[in-house]
Order: sequence, then C-alpha cells, then structure tokens
Amino acid sequence: MLLVDFWNILNTFSVMKIGIFSFYPVLVGLLIGCSGQEDEVKIVNNPPIANFRIVETADKFSLDGSLSIDPNGDSLTYKWSTTSALLTIASPTAPKTFFSVPNVAQSFTTEVKLELKDGINTVHSTQTVRIPAINQMVIYGLGINLIKSVSNNTNYNWYYDQANSGTYSSINCGPTSVSMAIKWTNEFTNSSPIAARNVYGANGGWWQTRDIINYLNDNNVANSTISLASIDILKDKIDKGKIIILCLDMYFVQYQTNATYHHSKFYHTDSPGWGHFIVVKGYKEVDNETFFEIYDPYSYGERYADGSLKGKDRYYKAADLDLATNNWWDYAIVVSKNTSGGRMSAELDAVDLSTIIHKSGR
Repeated sequence: MLLVDFWNILNTFSVMKIGIFSFYPVLVGLLIGCSGQEDEVKIVNNPPIANFRIVETADKFSLDGSLSIDPNGDSLTYKWSTTSALLTIASPTAPKTFFSVPNVAQSFTTEVKLELKDGINTVHSTQTVRIPAINQMVIYGLGINLIKSVSNNTNYNWYYDQANSGTYSSINCGPTSVSMAIKWTNEFTNSSPIAARNVYGANGGWWQTRDIINYLNDNNVANSTISLASIDILKDKIDKGKIIILCLDMYFVQYQTNATYHHSKFYHTDSPGWGHFIVVKGYKEVDNETFFEIYDPYSYGERYADGSLKGKDRYYKAADLDLATNNWWDYAIVVSKNTSGGRMSAELDAVDLSTIIHKSGR
C-alpha cells in the first residue's frame, strides 16, 4: 500500500466523523503486523543431576538412584552399568536395583555408572566399589566376618532324614534325632529311627522328651538334662565336645525366603505349637551374631543346588532358639561320648528329672 493511499483512507474516516484517534490503535496494530515479526520466547531446559547411593550387604550391592533430580521436573530414564563382566545388574533401567556378589577367590574393584536422560540432556555419575572375595559365610547368608567356629562333627555320616523313618515319618523327629545322637557316639550302632519308633510309641503318637532320655539310657549313651537359663550354655557344652538335643516350638524360628541360604528354617510352620526335636552340634560367631549348627531331621528330601539335604548342617540363630525353647521346653538334653554311659555321666548343672514337665515333638 502506498503512503499517499494510506493518508487518503485516514482523511476519509475523518470525514465520516469516526475520528482519527479512535482508529489509531487499530492502524498501529496493522502496521506492526504487516511490517515486523513477533519475538520468540526461549525455554531453557536444565540437565538432570545424577546422584546415587550404594549399600553393601553380605551377598549383594543395592543401587539407589532415587537421589537424582531434574530441575525442570522432567521424567527421567535410568541406565545402570558396571565395568566388570562378572556383575549382572538385576534391573538395569530401574531407579533402584542391585547386583549379587559373585563367587570370586580374590577381591577386585569396579566402576558403577548411572546414566540419566530427561528427553533432551544426558548425564551420568560413577562410583568405584570394591567387590569382596566371597567366603562360606557369605554363601550361607550368615554374614561376612567369621570370628569363631566350633563343630563336633565326625568323619562318617550320622544324619538321618525323618522322611525315611517309616509309617510315622511325619511325626518321627524324636526317634530320628535320638538315633542321630546315638550314631554320633557309635558309628556301628544298630539303632535307627525305625528301630527307635518300635521301642517307644510303636502305634504312633508324638515322642516326648522322656522317651528321648529313656532311649539314650537303653543304648548306654551318656546324657544329662540341663536348664536353659541362657542359650549361651549350649556353646559351653559344644566347646567341651558334646552335642545337644532340643525340643522347641519351630514356629518361633525364622523362615528363610532365600533358597540358597543355609540359615533359618526352610519349611513352613503355620501356628504356635509346632513342637519339634533337633540336634545341636556346633556354632559359628559371625559379625557378632551366634548361629548354632543344626541337624534338623525334617529335610523331607529338600536339597541345595549341590545336592546336600537342607536339614543337614543348617544354622539357626541363637536368639531364635532361645525364643523357641522359652515357648516350649526350656531344657536341653546333653549327649556325651563318655563311655561310662547313661545317667552316670550327669552334668554338674543337671536338673532332677522328677521335678520337670516333659514336652513332645513331631
């Protein structure tokens, strides 16, 4: 549009008595729209900040990337990696994940990397960690540092699985535990869980603690019954080369959800009143916690990956055994290889059997 034409329009509107000043803002807007461009508004996207925490436990390293932030509140994607081919991250794109400690003979270091993306920017953060050489304590799930270990094992097998103990196998923990104790004292004994069941309770029923004691005496096995004023007294007996038969409520022993671990119970007990006999033959002190080494007859064929029965060389926490005996039978039957046999080998701290109430187990 020519400038002269523009002013002619203005004059026309003036003649029409519209008024140049009332029309002026509209014209200015038209001029700007025709002659210029709008300014662009630029939005700045700040990159995210990658932060993460590593927590080491006995068998794994936990990775927590939830400490990372995005200043703009953008949704973040995660990617974890390490510089070691021996490590496998469970969920490499999750904010929180972990990798297991590999079975290695020597420790090594590796870098753990977290990469973050907000859709525009990519950032990362790394940390260096030391992967420890694995040991039996870690494999078993007991901890890391072994402080002390005592085991009164023999050079021959003396473990029995009650699943193989005949008609009343489901309640034969008593005959099975006492038969293990007798075989511990004498490799060539004729005693067995089936033979023991035929002597006491041949027609069924739970064995009682008095049946255990009587059968030990029948087989001339040195034994004594003591009060469990403290669960630590078991360590003293084990240190002296003896083993112990306990009657306890297995409901109060923790259940282990990790099928590869060798501690805590491996079978379910649904309610209190789950009386049971086990044999205690050693202990380990790991990271300032005591685990007792157990022969639990209730394997029922359950095995670890290496083929060994889960009731054999199982470890139960001292605190669990304390609670389980307090809630069932707060005594222990101590068995010795003393050749004098029977009650003649009574411990100095033995209780008078006529003054205690006996309990049963299945």
